[in-house]
Amino acid sequence: MKKFFLFVFPGVILLSCGKNKPDELSVVPTLTTTTVTSITSTTATSGGNISSDGGEGITARGVCWSISANPSIAGNHTTDGTGTGSFSSNITGLTQATTYYARAYATNSAGTAYGNEITFTTSVPDIYVAGNENNGSVNIAKVWKNGTPANLTNGNFNAFAFSIFVSGTDVYAAGSEYNATSTIPKLWKNGTPTTLSNVNGSNAYSVFVSGSDVYVAGEENLPGNLVARLWKNSTSVPLITGPVSNFATSVYVSGSDVYVGGSDMTASYVPNAAIWKNGTKTTLTTVYGLVLSVFVSGNDVYAVGQEKPAGNTIARIWKNGVGTSLTNGNEIASANSIFVSGTDVYVAGFERAGTKNVAKLWKNGVATSLTNGTNNAGAECVYVSGTDVYVAGFENNGTKDVAKVWKNGVATSLTNGANWAVARSIFVK
Repeated sequence: MKKFFLFVFPGVILLSCGKNKPDELSVVPTLTTTTVTSITSTTATSGGNISSDGGEGITARGVCWSISANPSIAGNHTTDGTGTGSFSSNITGLTQATTYYARAYATNSAGTAYGNEITFTTSVPDIYVAGNENNGSVNIAKVWKNGTPANLTNGNFNAFAFSIFVSGTDVYAAGSEYNATSTIPKLWKNGTPTTLSNVNGSNAYSVFVSGSDVYVAGEENLPGNLVARLWKNSTSVPLITGPVSNFATSVYVSGSDVYVGGSDMTASYVPNAAIWKNGTKTTLTTVYGLVLSVFVSGNDVYAVGQEKPAGNTIARIWKNGVGTSLTNGNEIASANSIFVSGTDVYVAGFERAGTKNVAKLWKNGVATSLTNGTNNAGAECVYVSGTDVYVAGFENNGTKDVAKVWKNGVATSLTNGANWAVARSIFVK
């Protein structure tokens, strides 16, 4: 009997020791949600702080949000690495003037835990437009902010604002102003002008700000030829050009790469659509062609403009150098501006219908008419903010062109139609 108990008892002890104690079981993480900051009309910044991993490694963390309480990872959420401690999340794709609920989450093998719920409301965006309005005798370069105009020039000479870019609290506009002889390229920062060249007959068409650097694309009227120009912080940067005239109409900066769109003429003065990347040219057409706008999304380089293989000019889009027609050539057309948002590609321009130009917006190649063709109209620029699509342009009222902005297809007039005006560029922030 003694031998039996001595044999069994150690086995009992071993079985008892092999069981998990209740306080060693894994549980979900413990965390809090970070206050939401940097709120705009479409974005915000939040995050979380994971104080305990619950005994198992954190495999996913981020912030989820919704227009309803108790958002979860089943809906909109970010993914921001692994592990404990603090993390930051960039929330995007929001709708303006909307209240959202948000909370941080963390996942381990035991499940997903959520931090405290917080609310925030997105702002109404500021809409900046550059263009010009005639005062009855000369054109005045203007910037409209939320429909309120500010003059960039004093009305002594004709002036035009072709492009606008907003960086932080600074508003940049590029354009041209006449002196007593001809046009001079100008850059305005918060209304204060800088002359980019003193060569008469020169122009600035596009501005882009990257960090502390300000890029402007245009042309300089050198003896014998127009020469495409890129100004970086008001200093001219050389572009490789052809044997005769050329010009630059658009600039876009992606990382350390600077893209310029325009046209480079052949020896027989036929303009070929072209893109310069860091000063090196790629020709897109061997027939008449113009690049009027450039946009870079990820590794893809987009350009839009015109091409005329025969007959009428065709609205054209190029992706990584491969061209696609937006119109069939039955009528005159032009693609003037491009904006890429996610997988959607938006193009603004016009197409002739009978005797009038119709303002057009193409989304992924499918056209929508912004005007009905009763009077001449044109779409000059497109900008996408969240789910809203803004287009700047003009529509004639029967006697004068009226500067207009279309938001999701609904038009708002910036001018009263008493004098000629056009909205040429738009930026939403």
